[in-house]
Amino acid sequence: MSNRLFGTDGIRGIAGKGFLSADSVRRLGAIIGATLGKGAARACVGRDTRPSGATLSTALLEGLTGAGMDVVDLGIAPTPAVAHLVGPYECDAGVVISASHNPADYNGLKVLGPAGEKIDDAIEREIEERYLEDGPDPSAAHRGEVVQASDAARRYVSYLRGTWPEGSLDGMRIAVDCANGATGKVGPEILQELGADVRVTCADMSGAEINLNCGALYPENVQQLAREVEADVGITFDGDGDRLMMVDDSGQVRDGDDILAVGARDLDRRGQLPGKGVVGTVMSNVGLDRSLEEIGAKLVRSRVGDRFVLAEMQERGFALGGEPSGHVIFIPLSRAGDGILTALQMLRVIRESGERLSVLSRCLRKVPQVVLNVPVKDRRPLDQLEGVQGQIRLAEESLGREGRVLVRYSGTEPVVRVMIEGPGRDAIRKMAQAIGDAFGQ
Repeated sequence: MSNRLFGTDGIRGIAGKGFLSADSVRRLGAIIGATLGKGAARACVGRDTRPSGATLSTALLEGLTGAGMDVVDLGIAPTPAVAHLVGPYECDAGVVISASHNPADYNGLKVLGPAGEKIDDAIEREIEERYLEDGPDPSAAHRGEVVQASDAARRYVSYLRGTWPEGSLDGMRIAVDCANGATGKVGPEILQELGADVRVTCADMSGAEINLNCGALYPENVQQLAREVEADVGITFDGDGDRLMMVDDSGQVRDGDDILAVGARDLDRRGQLPGKGVVGTVMSNVGLDRSLEEIGAKLVRSRVGDRFVLAEMQERGFALGGEPSGHVIFIPLSRAGDGILTALQMLRVIRESGERLSVLSRCLRKVPQVVLNVPVKDRRPLDQLEGVQGQIRLAEESLGREGRVLVRYSGTEPVVRVMIEGPGRDAIRKMAQAIGDAFGQ
């Protein structure tokens, strides 16, 4: 990690090292408690299934309670469950111990505000500054208490059930990949309650193989299961359950852009697409712009990260936004990316329209896109890399107005992402590779 604690999705790194050692997490807990507590306060804390989660949870709770915060310990819970339960448990903040889609040896902290949304930059900076100061950990005269929330999963499932209209999923067979993560129980449970025939893979709650060749980053896993069981649709979450990929009845993977295109048409049909707009990101396929134009709507692009998507949605009063990676936000149902909620919304559209997902998804015709992840050791400013800039100029000159080039450092991993859209997948792949190779020169 850099000298900043927070990336685009909280604090993240190798569990047990650096900012993610038990001592550091205990200190972070104390600082988070002192920063967000402002006196007597409560926090919801949840974690995904990673083996390191229990140790880091103990350290975090020690820090929070030492700073005077009471804690509602949710145990293993998807990130969106923590975001939702901040309200019902009358908490002032939430903290999730998770590294989302990263491998099992990673972990991290996501800090949420009183409405379950991710804290803003100013609060992140305050936490960082206090953490980096050479001083004692914040402490309070009164130590907070920890309450175990035995009904957290049921409350979350009840909330999800309340977003479903009349009717059921009777007769629908659904293949589900839980990424060996936090959705392993609640994801299949809600679908079964609604009457679906659910076939589950990768629901090991030990977390030793969280995201390992499964989940939203490896949709081919649920693709295979869906084919084997002849499913009507496939659903695959990531380790902490805040993102979703789907597989339609023809076996085609449908990502966040597909979900936004289908979702926008549904909301527009029901008169629930305020501002006739949708928020995507700079990574959203240009085909999504064209799809929305067909219904008189527009795509507004934010920076990558669901927190930036949400901020843009709130500023413009939009009800729908998301990322190609599968973070999708439906306001007013939630202000968090929620894989299970998103799945339910798509299943509702399938049920109410009477159309299969393969048919509904025809509204989006994607322009060929290649995304290359290039490992980097440091993050030198891109405009100072002459070789990289030269290859970018060559690609842009070749594409003209028929495509676009985007090069950006990841906010969660030590990689630079090279994205090119344009005609001819082989041609744009060579352009992306040339740019990627320039980083090693």
